[in-house]
Amino acid sequence: MTAILVPLYGIECGKLPLKPKRTNHQRVLKFGPQDFHPSQEEAQCVQAGQLWQIKDILCDVFPSLHKLLTNSSP
Repeated sequence: MTAILVPLYGIECGKLPLKPKRTNHQRVLKFGPQDFHPSQEEAQCVQAGQLWQIKDILCDVFPSLHKLLTNSSP
């Protein structure tokens, strides 16, 4: 975390005039259920990526498994 500090000479603590606080704000983004739940296609894509990652890790640990997985038919 970083911060930039600018010294204010001649202004007493708590006397800096600031804009008035907002009492309300407009909601810019509208979220719906489709924004929180992946579609079936997205879920399948994530699952395929996870399976590939698991196979890749196993092939790194067990090199002989790579030959078995590449020579096997689906």
